[in-house]
Amino acid sequence: MSADYLDAWRAATVQAQAPNESNDITGTSPGGDSPVAIRRQVAVPASGPYSELQRFVDAGTGQVHPLQWEAFKERAAQIAIENRTPMRMVVTSNGMENGYQQARSNAVRLAEGLSDGVVVNVLNPTVGSRLRDGAEALGAMLRQEQTVPVLVRYQIEEARLLQGSVTVAVSRATRENFDVPKVLVVGHSQGTINIQAATKPLRLSARQGLDVVYVGTAVGRLHEGFGSFLNITDENDVVSRRLGGDRVIDATFNPERVNPSGELGYLDSEGDRAPPTYRQLTTNFDRDTDQTVLPTGNHHSLSLYLARPEVQRAMAERLRGAAPKAPYRPDYTAAPGTEANA
Repeated sequence: MSADYLDAWRAATVQAQAPNESNDITGTSPGGDSPVAIRRQVAVPASGPYSELQRFVDAGTGQVHPLQWEAFKERAAQIAIENRTPMRMVVTSNGMENGYQQARSNAVRLAEGLSDGVVVNVLNPTVGSRLRDGAEALGAMLRQEQTVPVLVRYQIEEARLLQGSVTVAVSRATRENFDVPKVLVVGHSQGTINIQAATKPLRLSARQGLDVVYVGTAVGRLHEGFGSFLNITDENDVVSRRLGGDRVIDATFNPERVNPSGELGYLDSEGDRAPPTYRQLTTNFDRDTDQTVLPTGNHHSLSLYLARPEVQRAMAERLRGAAPKAPYRPDYTAAPGTEANA
């Protein structure tokens, strides 16, 4: 476990000693998985300028050694400046019963579509007991602060700070104004519960800096204020259907659409209050697919979702690199008589 993760955990345990009403990233009352079981899995693109960062990533574990994490981030920033484009950070949280290597493989799969950035998965350990994992998920739903959401929040905040500083450096080096890219946050199954818990304490301005994608969604309500939100569920995903994840946008913004039986009702477009940046993508693994390649009854696996062309297209849109958004202007917050961008 990396040293900064341990620092975040120690801070959380200290804060648990007294009520906390701040928006601090470490939260309160941590429980759930033991902090020593949590790992930061890192994936980088296999080709392109960021592939050089693979030398920092252990081939066996997919981790960056804690003593090399700062050097890893510094080199990533240098690559962004050399490449004259801001970097994109992706933070993920895996689902229940994803083994270590499966979680790592999913992170690598996401990195394949990323041209200019880094994917970090905060490993949600599987303890081998559905009852215990289920109780852990229920605790997070009931707002008990737990280790994995604490560290997901920490990783999101670190990603936002890194992207912001890199974007300023790239803008000054290129004399072009770039908007700070949003951090892409991806959760699957129990990972969607972890991200809900992780982002709840964030200020609205922080949520607006996030592009959030839920896959196989296991929550029935959303936070408002994300920069964008994409909900991906399959028509036959039992987890999403039972927990309301397949209708989470309507349940949040248009509750009159969802009748007591849980089925979607009918509402004309004038009654649609969901922001246009909150979108639903519904798949059907059994349609236009050779059923022999599907594990029997499996409509929930992230790897199967990521194999769908429509999901690949939607993810590619969110993994796309940044472009200049406005004419370059000097930074007049610099010391009198100087231009920070000069």
